Amino acid sequence: MNIFLTIDVGTTSIKIVAFDTEFNILEIIIKEYKLLTPKPSIVELDSEIYWDSTKKGITEVIQKLSGKNMGKINVSAISLCSQGETIILLDKEGKEVRRSINWLDNRSVSESKAIDEHFGVDKVYDITGQQEIVPTWPATKLLWLKNNERASYNRINKILLTKDFIVYKLTGKFETELSVSSSTLYCDINAKCWWNEMINYIGYNTDQFPILREPGEIVETISAKTAIELEINRDCLIINGAFDQASSMLGSGNITSGILTETTGAVLAIGATLDNPTRDPKKRIACYYHAIPDKYYFLPWESTAGMALKWFRDEFCYFEKMHAKSSGQDVYEIMDEEISDVPAGSEGLIFLPYLCGSCTPEFNANAKAVFYGIQLGHTRKHFIRAVMESIGYKIRDNLSVLKELNIEFDEIRSLGGGSKSRIWRQIKSDINSLKILKLKSAESTSFGAAMMAAKALGIYGSYEYISKNYIKIDETVEPQKENIEIYNNSYNLFLQVYKNLLGTFETNI
Repeated sequence: MNIFLTIDVGTTSIKIVAFDTEFNILEIIIKEYKLLTPKPSIVELDSEIYWDSTKKGITEVIQKLSGKNMGKINVSAISLCSQGETIILLDKEGKEVRRSINWLDNRSVSESKAIDEHFGVDKVYDITGQQEIVPTWPATKLLWLKNNERASYNRINKILLTKDFIVYKLTGKFETELSVSSSTLYCDINAKCWWNEMINYIGYNTDQFPILREPGEIVETISAKTAIELEINRDCLIINGAFDQASSMLGSGNITSGILTETTGAVLAIGATLDNPTRDPKKRIACYYHAIPDKYYFLPWESTAGMALKWFRDEFCYFEKMHAKSSGQDVYEIMDEEISDVPAGSEGLIFLPYLCGSCTPEFNANAKAVFYGIQLGHTRKHFIRAVMESIGYKIRDNLSVLKELNIEFDEIRSLGGGSKSRIWRQIKSDINSLKILKLKSAESTSFGAAMMAAKALGIYGSYEYISKNYIKIDETVEPQKENIEIYNNSYNLFLQVYKNLLGTFETNI
């Protein structure tokens, strides 16, 4: 049987999914790992853990498929997608120079300021599409290494992102692609090449970076050594894939204007496909390279979405967790049931979801999470609904910017763990006066990687054909007219509470 394997290199886990050539999911294996945080602002992981987790995941998938009497398993291709920004440094022997530095790591604050002072945000935004110069971006971390770890800096031969590292392990090739490189701060997304001026400024040279190619291209067949190690056929092709957000957009059919995706995972991410590299004159939204060659997308985001609901669950929903444990029901399903009789607007209760500061459309590291409007009649279920509503308000806040930039859309496709909750989708629909679509497949990111494999192998001629014939809608939620005015008022209050607290956020106690 011919199959595709997809590898999604996430922040805290590797997901391996097996698809047949008609995109049916045959098996899913997830291998988790724990990030190392030895000091505040330091987030790292031994690079080999990414590879060991990948190997174990692939081996388990193959073993499970082999045990299903499906005949001989032939892996036609392995296609990748991944988080961005996490850097892995290798020496001349291909060995790890030091632990990988995760995208969550914030050690390079002073280096971010130095880059800002040297280049200015206008130039950086124009060339890279990133409207903020923050410690998340790899360029700032590489400058930190030069300034603070000279022994490691002097040993660096290759600078990779996590997906590039797995490609290297599978093929022996040092290759990357434009979508995952968009947020490095040293990739020119207009000219589609490395930005030499930035690379030289931070103290490196382009020979230390992998070959930069289009997303979804064939890298090479799997190396003989790795094929033997993983017990995979030697003619298996490795596809370089794309950044996870771009892959998710592709896998959900967000490949033309008029469609938006919102992903409520740990963070909130909104995707709007663009035909050309576009900038916001007010520098509120970043522009990235798409999984589809010569397309781009806006990516408004918020750092806490599902994470905010998880925080409230963990800290305040003891009885719901006990009920879930005894009944076998998912705790989030219990929380959904509880809020079903809470009116739209949570009877005046507003939540600002800024547990880790605010992001687009207004970056404010000092912003704090706040519950406003608490009265005696409010119960825990009001607070649960207020948290959910806050993410609907953040979507609306960012959609207002997209509308201002003349981005047209008439539907939102809901992705991520948050899309499982029908009541949350209804809340988002009511707040934004838009229909919310849920896909039949919950694995849009891996599905996008499988689409890239199928197209690269010539099984299907275009992403448009695959999208039309294989991406299916499970349910559409329409806005409830009786809630629209309520949410108009609540949204305005949400904005006003934030505005009124701006000065307070600057106060450190």
